[in-house]
Amino acid sequence: MKARIPTAATAFHWVLTAVLLLGLALIIARGVAMRLESPETGYWLNTASGVRHTADCRYYENTKQGRPCQPDEGLACGICGG
Repeated sequence: MKARIPTAATAFHWVLTAVLLLGLALIIARGVAMRLESPETGYWLNTASGVRHTADCRYYENTKQGRPCQPDEGLACGICGG
C-alpha cells in the first residue's frame, strides 16, 4: 500500500483546527478560572459604562466587560436599581 503524502491544504486544515481547538480550550479555562476567583457580592459592575447591576438584572454577569463589585461602586442601573 502506498503512503499518502498530505497536501499543503490538508496540513493547513489540521494546523488551523488544532489552533482553533486550543484557543477554545483557553477561553473556556479562563472563564472557569474567573468564576472560581470572583467573589459573589450580588452586584455586577459593567466596567465599560460604570453601571452597577443586581443579581436579578438581565445584565448581571452578562456584559462584555465587567466584574463583581460592592453596592456603593458605579452608578445604579435604571432597570434594576443596582
